[in-house]
Amino acid sequence: MRHCSGCFGVDVSNFHLTDINYADDAVLFTDDPTKWDYFFRNFEASAGVMGLHTNWHKTKIQNIATGDAPRTVHIDNQAVETVSRFTYLGSNIDVDGYFYSN
Repeated sequence: MRHCSGCFGVDVSNFHLTDINYADDAVLFTDDPTKWDYFFRNFEASAGVMGLHTNWHKTKIQNIATGDAPRTVHIDNQAVETVSRFTYLGSNIDVDGYFYSN
């Protein structure tokens, strides 16, 4: 992540958050959803250095509590699905930013 951490992220108070990683899962943060294509390609290139690749069918985009749903992004001719709720590490996260345990 160090290779691409300067290209995305959000500021929360005095902290700059770029991502959360756990095993083979990652959550990326940005305050500029118009650049998802760029962020995803940069992330994929950085992961490729270590022999890892993104599964675009499992990848989701979600806008949490900040306006309209993001547009669909296509990477390598595959649509990255936009969702209003997704499960990460056993918790459901909705567009209002609420976490619900399974």
